[in-house]
Amino acid sequence: MVNLLDKIRHFIEKSFLLFCVSNCLSISYVEAKPIIVVTTSDIASIVQEIATDSVKLHCLIPPQSCPGHFDLTVKEAQLLQQATLIIGHRFEEKTILEKLRSLTGKDKALTTVIALDVEGSWMVPEVYLKATEKISQVLSAYWPEKADFFKNNSKRYISLIKHRSLQLLNKLRKNYPQESKVIVNNMQKDLLAWLGFKIVASYGRPEEITPKTLMQLIDLAKKEKVKIVVDNLQSSANSVNPISSSVGIPRVVLSNFPKEVNGKFSYLGTLEENIQSLIEAIQK
Repeated sequence: MVNLLDKIRHFIEKSFLLFCVSNCLSISYVEAKPIIVVTTSDIASIVQEIATDSVKLHCLIPPQSCPGHFDLTVKEAQLLQQATLIIGHRFEEKTILEKLRSLTGKDKALTTVIALDVEGSWMVPEVYLKATEKISQVLSAYWPEKADFFKNNSKRYISLIKHRSLQLLNKLRKNYPQESKVIVNNMQKDLLAWLGFKIVASYGRPEEITPKTLMQLIDLAKKEKVKIVVDNLQSSANSVNPISSSVGIPRVVLSNFPKEVNGKFSYLGTLEENIQSLIEAIQK
């Protein structure tokens, strides 16, 4: 009887130990997800669709902020020490990415920093699609064992972007006269050109707009019968308000980076919001 009780006790202890080991290994596996740090929501919106929940993703620069004006928090600096992969834009090479490389820890071989060479505004679908393919290639090269997973997700996402962006473009074209004239912030030029607007003039950052420049833009807007002034969320400081107020035309503020919607960075959601803002301005 004693031997039987000992055997039962031994069996229970052994089963409990196996349960603990199994669960500890499971927890360890979950926590071992690679950390990808990206600079902008442009990149984040693509990585989240291709890698899904197979990685931990962190975006450094909030969508509403200008990439040229940001500072790392202490928490983000610590996160960089653990990052497996850091992805930024080529134009950030000598600024943000150089700074990030210096903060990746003593053993810099543990962290790879990639600068994506994709020119143009990523809010333009054709440019965004090129970036999606490029990021898919980067992830597949870095984790070849997951290449098929990344490629399949990329194909699905590319198909969705092509279909939905064409729908949104057709929706806009039903609501405005062809080649409607606009004055536009430099950061929104590519998008407005893709949408089919006629760009009469463009302007730069608020600090670059002098009173003389402003008067020239106002005169031009009146002469050319401009319909809308299009400003950029990430670089605007209401500096072109006098144009819309003097000429009596709407001023529309568009985002140059995907905004966050329900916890995800949404390229299509932001593109749709931008286009809807233009439609509402046209209809005023």
